Amino acid sequence: SVFLPAPGQGALMAVCREGEDPPFSFLSDPSTSSAVRMERALVERLGADCNWPLGAWARRAPSGAWIFDAAIFSVEGKLRACESMEGGADVESAGKLAAKLLEKGGKKILEWNRERQTP
Repeated sequence: SVFLPAPGQGALMAVCREGEDPPFSFLSDPSTSSAVRMERALVERLGADCNWPLGAWARRAPSGAWIFDAAIFSVEGKLRACESMEGGADVESAGKLAAKLLEKGGKKILEWNRERQTP
């Protein structure tokens, strides 16, 4: 909770051609897949992309519930909005967290960033 990684940071993905058996399917981890889906859904719901200063970390608690932390930062690092929630491993939870972030100042920060974004 002190330092949030970029959404999807640290997750690896291997792809293969359609119709082929995935050679690395034995490496698949359902919890990691769920976490990355939630983090990417958050980015999408915020209307951002991988170039925005965002942090997100979805993970399973020992109780089995999901913990989802997220933050939006201004491009120069002076403004931030942070929020956490506990819930299910679904895109709906990402949408709820995105809404909380936007209400907590994230909307203003995203507008600030868009005004200062270089083409």
